Amino acid sequence: MATEQCSARPPDCLPLPSAFLVRYRCRDLAARQERRRIMLDRLTELAAESLRRDNPALEQVRIVGLEETGGQPSYRQWSVRLTWLAGGMRYLDTFVARTVPGAADPSRLSELGHRLDAAGIRVPALVGVSADPIQSLLLFETAPGQPAARVLAHTRLRWEISALAVTLARALASLHRLDWHSIAPWLADRDTPPEDVIDEQVDTLIEGLATRTERLPSSWREAIVRALAWLDLRRPVMSPLCLCHGGFSLDTVFLDHDEISGLYGWERAHVSDPATDLALLPYQARHLGLSPDDADLFLQTLLASYLQLSPHSLENLPFYVVAQLAALALDTADAALAWDSTATLEAATQFTEVLAALHRATQLADHTPWRSG
Repeated sequence: MATEQCSARPPDCLPLPSAFLVRYRCRDLAARQERRRIMLDRLTELAAESLRRDNPALEQVRIVGLEETGGQPSYRQWSVRLTWLAGGMRYLDTFVARTVPGAADPSRLSELGHRLDAAGIRVPALVGVSADPIQSLLLFETAPGQPAARVLAHTRLRWEISALAVTLARALASLHRLDWHSIAPWLADRDTPPEDVIDEQVDTLIEGLATRTERLPSSWREAIVRALAWLDLRRPVMSPLCLCHGGFSLDTVFLDHDEISGLYGWERAHVSDPATDLALLPYQARHLGLSPDDADLFLQTLLASYLQLSPHSLENLPFYVVAQLAALALDTADAALAWDSTATLEAATQFTEVLAALHRATQLADHTPWRSG
């Protein structure tokens, strides 16, 4: 009996993402193994180079543990356990590694981290960068504790869920209160009116989403096209400006004894509407295994606490919820359709999940944004 071979590329006429899951399953295991091998090689080289800056005699650098702790298709995050020999003694320590698309600027990242840390925002130190035009690799000191996603996923008492939501809301409110002119003046022109800044950002956002949507197989476009039409009718009119993290998520926040011990993921820091930092939290929270009631409690408490603690409003949150879900859907679609991708099956699975969330968001975000994930 003949068996079907994997073709050179996914066809452009896939009727559904599920067809991709069946046809290309044979690729996934090898892809995962190759991704891990490449990551181990790059991390070992980066760690050795970074650690030897302070101790040139350091040798036998090895990775003894590598665990993915979250992220999005282009912004992965790992916990890395390293061991090395120095002065006849064996050392063991843990670091956090992140991948980012494009060539990272280590000097800007370090400067921003130092300024934020001085302002009371805990930013783990950048240890080293392997810059690459396609994908850069960053190595950071590890913060005590664990990602907020893990804490929330294992929290069952409702008062603990509420307390965690307040902690995250307080952190975001503190960040958004900072004077971006003094912390990161290079991120925007202080003389440009806020409404012009937001107009330009929204134009660029919608045009970029539309261009990327055109590259999808025709059967995959419909949901994104509907979302773009939804966004065009709800463009922000008035928006406050503040320093935004740009990648705030339950993976990038580390907690230790119920307090924030570190905040990773500053590669996309920008000046914009504060709602951009909260937009993906409903999607993230609803994919941690919480019951619908617990997810509602967490998200409603977080949003209400933020509004109490922050000088900013969240009137544009529905717009940014749908916009960021559309961007996430396109990220996962790109990964699923790229034949040289190292996460094709994982991305295709996530694509179907994000499309479902995107549909819910267009139905619910206007009135109940905490249910739009």
